[in-house]
Amino acid sequence: MPRRRPAAVRASVTGRAGHGAELVRGLSGAASEAVARLEARAFGAGAVGQAFSTWMRSVQGPARRMRFSDDYCGLDECCRPHLAARDLLESAALRLPARAAGELRDLLKPYDEIFESRSLADPGAPASAWWWRRRFVP
Repeated sequence: MPRRRPAAVRASVTGRAGHGAELVRGLSGAASEAVARLEARAFGAGAVGQAFSTWMRSVQGPARRMRFSDDYCGLDECCRPHLAARDLLESAALRLPARAAGELRDLLKPYDEIFESRSLADPGAPASAWWWRRRFVP
């Protein structure tokens, strides 16, 4: 029986991120595997990495990217992609094993602090909402 190429063996391992899946840079190998398994079960390949890069770019970019438009259509994915991305990241962190979730939250912390420093508390937001949902960018 001929030997299988290493790339073919790696591709057949369940839970691995496939080609084209966006990874969260800075996570350990074990945490990346946990994220890949979670994505396969719940979100789709590369969803957490895509959400992380969306959150990172939005927070580091100009404040106008985070402002809410007056013609809000009701879909966060359309008009407020940074909030939808942060929601997905929090959902992933709640579902990941403790160590992997801690690593993800450690990577999110500097971007969360930037967002918090560039936004104001919204007194009209429901108290049950996640903290980034209770803030707005002036």
